Amino acid sequence: SRHFRLYETLRDAVTLPQQLKAHGYFTTGLGKIFHTARGTVDGPLARDWADARNSWSQWVNHPIGCSGGQPGKYSPPHGGLMQFGPSRLKLEESADWLAADFAARLLEHGAATTRIPARRGDRAVQQTVRFPGDRPFFLGCGLFRPHLPFHAPRAFFEKFPTDEMTGLTRESLEAIIADLDDLPPGARRFSDYDGGKMRTVMEHARRIGGREAEVPAWRAVVQAYLACVSFADACIGRLLEGLDRSPWRDNTVLVLWSDHGYHLGAKYHIAKQALWEEANRVTLIIRDPRQPGAVNGRPRRQIVGLNDLYPTLCELAGVPLPSTFQTGRSLVPLLNDPDAPEIHDAVLMTYQPGNHSLRTPDRRFMRYRDGSLELYDMIGDPRQLTNLASRPGAAAEVNRFTTLLDERVRGEVLPATTGQSRAARRSPAD
Repeated sequence: SRHFRLYETLRDAVTLPQQLKAHGYFTTGLGKIFHTARGTVDGPLARDWADARNSWSQWVNHPIGCSGGQPGKYSPPHGGLMQFGPSRLKLEESADWLAADFAARLLEHGAATTRIPARRGDRAVQQTVRFPGDRPFFLGCGLFRPHLPFHAPRAFFEKFPTDEMTGLTRESLEAIIADLDDLPPGARRFSDYDGGKMRTVMEHARRIGGREAEVPAWRAVVQAYLACVSFADACIGRLLEGLDRSPWRDNTVLVLWSDHGYHLGAKYHIAKQALWEEANRVTLIIRDPRQPGAVNGRPRRQIVGLNDLYPTLCELAGVPLPSTFQTGRSLVPLLNDPDAPEIHDAVLMTYQPGNHSLRTPDRRFMRYRDGSLELYDMIGDPRQLTNLASRPGAAAEVNRFTTLLDERVRGEVLPATTGQSRAARRSPAD
């Protein structure tokens, strides 16, 4: 991976916090927002992963995640990041919780100090952030979990006993393998059946316990992922507690999202790196306390994209879009009116050059670099078990989607996705 500004097309990109900063906002953040959690305002650009010199009034190099992991029985010893098992740390000792606690204290008191542990021979340092009283703020807090490796405090593993995972059986594992039969070559290479994280886990399971160990290993992966999600929920809870106790609770827009979805076995695949629904559907919650009854907490059943968050937050904050902004649409109409019309008829996703997917309200269409096609009915077949692309009578629909995909690929700029949790505040005078 490279710093995004080292790419010619993104060298002069204006990030969301950068745009807010340019229009009077105090921007501060910590955690996994731009790939890694460390940044610097001096030294080589390649080391400024957080874009501290451009995007933030003050960036906090806070540790993230949950270290002290103890790989479990089914965790492959040579699986790289594909490691999972309980941490030796308690919740209050874990970096993600401490990052959320720092953000919460900043909201509660308008200022907070954190002690940054020593790193690579440097001395430990303290860093203080203080909100200026005369400016609105933007606070970004990125949680690392549930990113691999799947380590979380033991208490969260205990919430998900594997012997209660009755849906994960030999029969369901065989059904997943059988589901690969109608995948074209371009799609199959994104399954782990011929190599990848799921295959790594299954091969390790067979080495230590034969074929009978495959299902227990699968359950162990799912348990670890759920434990990490529950751990992240606890961290988010601490941040929300801080906002609720803060003097800005009634004029702070809160947005919660993740940067990608996750496979836990579907298509014989673990992780992201795919164009199927599991890897591309994410949590997205937006709360504007200035209009608490606008949609009364009801979910909107519409397709939107993460690119839409940039114009949405700019509109909510009263900040114009950069002149170079080319993609995404504001979701404010959906926040204000539960009966507002759809924002998008289709959303484009891309993974690696030449591999694209279109999601409409009722279909997912994929075209891969080698020309392979997939088409799924997301209403009648939400698990994407039946590829309709080569079925009799599908030619007209495939041609329609092919034309639409070509139009979107030519017309869309695809910026990098960012971070997991954001808060932006407008001052009462705005």
